[in-house]
Amino acid sequence: MVSLPSFGLIRTVLASLQLLLGDGQYIKRQEAEEILKRLRCIGKLAISVASIQKADDCLYDLARAAARPIELYYVLLRWILREQDEPNLEHNWSRIREPLNTLLESLMPTENTLLTKYLREASQIAATASLRGSSFKRTSLAEPFTAFTAAVRSQKVHMDLDLLFAALVQQYHTRLDRISEHGVGSTKYEQVKQYYQTLRNLYEEVYNSRPEKLLNDKDTLEAAYLFFFQEAQQQLKKKQQDDSDETNTSN
Repeated sequence: MVSLPSFGLIRTVLASLQLLLGDGQYIKRQEAEEILKRLRCIGKLAISVASIQKADDCLYDLARAAARPIELYYVLLRWILREQDEPNLEHNWSRIREPLNTLLESLMPTENTLLTKYLREASQIAATASLRGSSFKRTSLAEPFTAFTAAVRSQKVHMDLDLLFAALVQQYHTRLDRISEHGVGSTKYEQVKQYYQTLRNLYEEVYNSRPEKLLNDKDTLEAAYLFFFQEAQQQLKKKQQDDSDETNTSN
């Protein structure tokens, strides 16, 4: 029997690590290089959010989360909160963005496209319209999103989705008006309406309007939303800086 050339071999791959490591037999150089790229990304992520003493534990948690890649956001946020007393999410996102996005592109180039699409859209609207609580702390940034999951959890049997989301829009618009120094108007109402319409699309198209499915993913969704918010904020700042530079140049 002719043995095939091999560029790498892992004799036993746990079921929970198969998406990350494949079947452990890498006949083609490209396969082996892809696995090495994934492992390098996970290593970079681990040392970005965990201390040297705990990096191995974090590495293992990240490797297991790769079985369902969207959960990487939750594992990373959990480690950030565990290791840092008052984490700066913007700074943390700057450190993990590149290896995380590279890892996700390798693991799920087409998977969960609707899920991430709607979360990114919601975070973009929130960043642009300043849909958040009264500070830039984690709980404040997540406030409009947690209002959504809380509404789903408390949804009564007789309450249809039109009523649920209409109430959400009105309640959060009232909340923003209360915490705003000068109040908010109709423009903000339309932004809140657009925000919750995006989350309604997520609820209906990804979770089939099944509350138990959404609530099972609540922590993972919130973590991903918070990181997407940071991404949107950085893009917004860059655009504002570019616009300012362009104005100064033209003057």
